[in-house]
Amino acid sequence: MTTITSKFTKERLIDWAVVAVAERVRDLKDAPESVEAAANLKLAEITLASLTAEPVAWTDEEELRDLRKVGFCEMFSVEPISKDADMLRVIPLYRHAQPAPVVPDAYVRDERGRMMLNGICEPKIGFGSGWNACRAAMLQAGDTVRDLSTPVDPQVAEYEQNVMQAGNSPVIPDGYALVPVEPTDEMIAAAMNCEDVLFNSDESFCVQFGNIYAAMLAAAPQQEVK
Repeated sequence: MTTITSKFTKERLIDWAVVAVAERVRDLKDAPESVEAAANLKLAEITLASLTAEPVAWTDEEELRDLRKVGFCEMFSVEPISKDADMLRVIPLYRHAQPAPVVPDAYVRDERGRMMLNGICEPKIGFGSGWNACRAAMLQAGDTVRDLSTPVDPQVAEYEQNVMQAGNSPVIPDGYALVPVEPTDEMIAAAMNCEDVLFNSDESFCVQFGNIYAAMLAAAPQQEVK
């Protein structure tokens, strides 16, 4: 089934929040002693403020690392923070938590293990996994907002440090290869076309799994080395 929230846009939510505030103000005028009416108005105002909030300051990843190390960091009140700043690393800071980004529904597995979206099976092998990977990237691509008053978990800090040292790509040990979790069509075709069965003189045979594995690895998408 389709998630209703996937049809919302920030602009529509702001319009509805404006209407909600106006309605709650009217409700409170009609019942000035009502605690529920006052609470509903406050919630509507908070929602509208969150949706229309603008950054109050900017910082970057290096400053946040300083915060973890020495307990303080610099924040900038203008944008861009510097003519030399890497805008991909600039992090806006808000007074209010920002709403989660709207993303498409995720592929899920049914009772038979098939990847399904809204009751429809994926059109080809591996498509559902790629869809979910893109969905995860969309969720991570939103503006990064971090509460600077909350300490970072040591495990998270160690993970971030390892990622920064390794760059954007994971470190792959010698003798290993980065391959898809789900085999691609090309990998399956390579496995089917390779010399996978060896027949003996006594009419017995042996499946050469090593040949199958090697053929699939050779047909796997190659990651560009930077």
